[in-house]
Amino acid sequence: MRVVFIFQRIVHYWLLAPIVDAALAHGWSAECWHDTSYSRKGIKAYQYPELAKAPQFFNGRPTFVTYEGSAQFGERIRERRPDVIVSKQSPQGCCRCLLPDERPTWVTVQHAIDTFLTYTPSDLLSSDVVAIYSEWWINWAARHFAEEGQVDDRTEFERVFARKARPVGFPALDVAARIDPLEVRRRWGIPNDQPVVVLLPFPQGFGKGAFWPSMICTEPSRLQRAINVFAYRRFDYWSHIWHDCNDVSVVKALRAFCDRNGAYLLVKSRKKTPIPDYTRAVADKCLYDEQYYPATILEALSIANVCFNFYSGAVMEAIALGVPNVCITFSADDYNGRNRLLLSRHKRFFTSQEGGLFRFTGVSTAITIAEAIETLPRRSLESFAMDPAARQRYIDKYLSLADSRSAERLVDEIEHAVASPGVGADVVPKLPA
Repeated sequence: MRVVFIFQRIVHYWLLAPIVDAALAHGWSAECWHDTSYSRKGIKAYQYPELAKAPQFFNGRPTFVTYEGSAQFGERIRERRPDVIVSKQSPQGCCRCLLPDERPTWVTVQHAIDTFLTYTPSDLLSSDVVAIYSEWWINWAARHFAEEGQVDDRTEFERVFARKARPVGFPALDVAARIDPLEVRRRWGIPNDQPVVVLLPFPQGFGKGAFWPSMICTEPSRLQRAINVFAYRRFDYWSHIWHDCNDVSVVKALRAFCDRNGAYLLVKSRKKTPIPDYTRAVADKCLYDEQYYPATILEALSIANVCFNFYSGAVMEAIALGVPNVCITFSADDYNGRNRLLLSRHKRFFTSQEGGLFRFTGVSTAITIAEAIETLPRRSLESFAMDPAARQRYIDKYLSLADSRSAERLVDEIEHAVASPGVGADVVPKLPA
């Protein structure tokens, strides 16, 4: 079996490398194709898929290939057609230059919510197999597309999508079993007997164009907050000037929490989300991604006693690794501002309702910014202890399994799809014009 893995960014190794390793262990001929058309400039330049940055694998060495953009990708496929393509992208979303009869079996691998925000229903259904975490995501995707007005018949889309979806778990987590926590502590200079609190900083994602995230929440100066309110005529935020209910106060409260519990404060971010000076001032160590296989976030969680974040998808990684999660919540209206599309998406997924991804009694606690500032300095690590039974319920719902064998299950599903072409084929449900 010859399988091609597409890497449009070097960070995609975090997601796909365990599948490459499982394919190698299966005796397949694995090829990692890097798209060199990705920009080397801008805040995301560090994601350029440079061959020299490709990781080492545990089960052998794949072949590495470069191509420049979709046109050359199509040429390479036609020159020597592989059996399978595995990608974070859907075929329509990645390469529209291939005709259906030219295209190998295509496997799209879920990347949390991004898969459903980036690709349309028709994009996803152009895949032969969609590797998802659990069945819960089938229903959520159908609801999302229906509420976005992208499908006319939610039930029909759900039926068709379910035929292509394969709930295999979260393959990116498989490598966590190979991480040595003591080696991680040694490399980062953290005492073996000291508790570790991991902080994933306030996000600069969807809300980066809104007023509140940068002008109020992450602005440490009260005077500058006042200037911002006047300059942008956002007098609805007048009360926010005098009250330090913001990210600066959150990290100070978290520092007090660590001091009370004798804990080490480890801040993990990504270069596209720079760590503010006020966070660096109170952290014991700050990290960006040092590698993607094993991913730095998994190494950080391997030594964590608790993980604090702001509606981060890392909640699933933390809970799968047995780390209690604390989600610090904020107003969707403040974060997304006047962007109604982002606001509706935010409210659909980033919810603090009980039983959701971010508030799940026994594994993930949700507290507001104000509550974090008020209560963290008085809380103990033990107050966030994880309930093993609740953790299993969470995994059953959102991840299917967390047994380090998700990539193996996907390889089995790929083998079956190649042996039985057309199994997932169906009539595409009617989509809005």
